[in-house]
Amino acid sequence: AFQYSPGWGGDGIPDYLNIDGSQARGIELEGGLQRPIGGVTAMASYAYVDTAVVASVSTSEQFQPGQPLLRRPRHSGNLSVNYTQGAASIHLNMRITGDRHDASRLGLSRLSDGLPVDITLNPGYTLVSLSGQYRISAGLTMFLRVDNLTDAQYESALGYPGLPRAFVIGGRFNLGK
Repeated sequence: AFQYSPGWGGDGIPDYLNIDGSQARGIELEGGLQRPIGGVTAMASYAYVDTAVVASVSTSEQFQPGQPLLRRPRHSGNLSVNYTQGAASIHLNMRITGDRHDASRLGLSRLSDGLPVDITLNPGYTLVSLSGQYRISAGLTMFLRVDNLTDAQYESALGYPGLPRAFVIGGRFNLGK
């Protein structure tokens, strides 16, 4: 197995660590309403993933056997609902990412046996997006999208802030129609 460690070596190049083995076990569920009911379709998914380092030559506490793999949430899911009426449609999407272990690289401390301790729990987050579009003609569609509708503060990787609320407006023109 190969594990990226977001630290920096003395030469300014990111450190990459090989771990001798890892495992991931879990279950994924998905369900949906594909045939529209009153113009509404929906889809939901959920994943439970239990990961662990099985063997490692690293002296870092985060890569010791039994530790979870970094940046792999145990729980995650998605919910999307679409509504279409004639030439207009609205889409609501919610993506849920659970807590996950990550490397802090901030103020490392040491255990009594000398192993560095730099494991941090990166909190989970929920991102909501809303979009709408309107087909003006066979070849022209206008759209509006709001990403991170609630302006949630999150870090998908510890130390790297996620994108704030963003508005996108535009049009699609298809010459083939």
